Amino acid sequence: MRLTALIIILILLTAVMLIPIGVYASYADGNFTASAHAWFYKLSLYPPKEKKPKPEPEESTEADAEKEEKPEKSFSLDFSLNDWLELARVALSALRRLKNGVYFDLIRLSAVISAPDPYDAVMRYNAVNGFVGSTIPFFESEFRVKEKEIYIGLDMNGGESGASFELSASVRVGTILALGFAAGFGFSKILIKNRIRRIRERVARNGEQQTERNDAVDHEQHQGSC
Repeated sequence: MRLTALIIILILLTAVMLIPIGVYASYADGNFTASAHAWFYKLSLYPPKEKKPKPEPEESTEADAEKEEKPEKSFSLDFSLNDWLELARVALSALRRLKNGVYFDLIRLSAVISAPDPYDAVMRYNAVNGFVGSTIPFFESEFRVKEKEIYIGLDMNGGESGASFELSASVRVGTILALGFAAGFGFSKILIKNRIRRIRERVARNGEQQTERNDAVDHEQHQGSC
């Protein structure tokens, strides 16, 4: 009896893992959206749905006023360009292991690289263009790609860099779980390294400020003794 129940559970789990899911993601003008659909069901992953506003109480207290005045905390990754490129490499490495489980209907990328210093603009453009140039053959050889549009431009006039992308793919539930674990582990490593770098920079900056204060105190003491 137990063996029969176990076999049924394994069959059900296997069936769930093989369910195909469509995944769509896009980014433009600072707005990111992501959604997934299976059969006739569609799920919005990001942005989250707006919560219904709670009814306002009849009388507001001082505690409520303080809560309203407190600004909401925001979370920022503060990744550098190299961090984002490394994160993309981690995602591609995870995808390489799952090449038989992902089908891309559309890959669209448009980016314009710029910087106040023309030399920095060229260096960033070369880094991005080199990464994209090595990534496209990877996608074409490892996956089935129905449609792709890639454009990388360079702005030497000191404008702002900008990018947009659109991605549509179909993937099975089991592939999503495996990809999530692999990419999540790599993302965690990059996040920890980024946090360590920021802590070291903060410690070094505080040390420089403390040294400047000590020098200023020594200078004032020296003038007072003269």
